[in-house]
Amino acid sequence: MTVTTDAMTADIQAAKTSAPAYPPVTFRGVEYAITRKPSTLLLSELARTTSGDPEALAVFAEFFESTLGKETYRAFKRHVFNAEEEVGQDELFEVLQAIMENSLARPTE
Repeated sequence: MTVTTDAMTADIQAAKTSAPAYPPVTFRGVEYAITRKPSTLLLSELARTTSGDPEALAVFAEFFESTLGKETYRAFKRHVFNAEEEVGQDELFEVLQAIMENSLARPTE
């Protein structure tokens, strides 16, 4: 096996292995890092859900875990569960929209 160490190959490899730098999302004063943009399949699952649909809640959770990463998602969940004031679906949807805007670099409306 030959290992290439030229600068261009090293830059390409570094780009593949480094985490993308997305602006973090803020929820009730705490910033959460976005580790990856949502996949097309996950976005299509999200698009086919309707408000009040129990499946939509599962897709929400999958979206947050996928985009925030397991550790950050756990911290986010603890923040939501331990909030002094109840966190409503609308507030979570605002966080979801912010993640989409920050990771896809376009507004969602």
